[in-house]
Amino acid sequence: MSRELATYKKKKRPKDAIKILGPAILLLIFFVFVAFQFAKPAPSKHVVMGAGEINGAYDAFAQQYREILAHD
Repeated sequence: MSRELATYKKKKRPKDAIKILGPAILLLIFFVFVAFQFAKPAPSKHVVMGAGEINGAYDAFAQQYREILAHD
């Protein structure tokens, strides 16, 4: 191994690291961004129903659904 090559390997140049890591980091950020564009959010843990007036027909159906969904 030549002396010049040995001294070159010992020197750690920030420009060399930026040339290699810079594009890699940019690609990683790009792919994460693209992945989040296609990812679907998790479904909600609760349900909100509009059921009309209290003690009305729709309210009675909503109360039945409330009991059914509470068991699940």
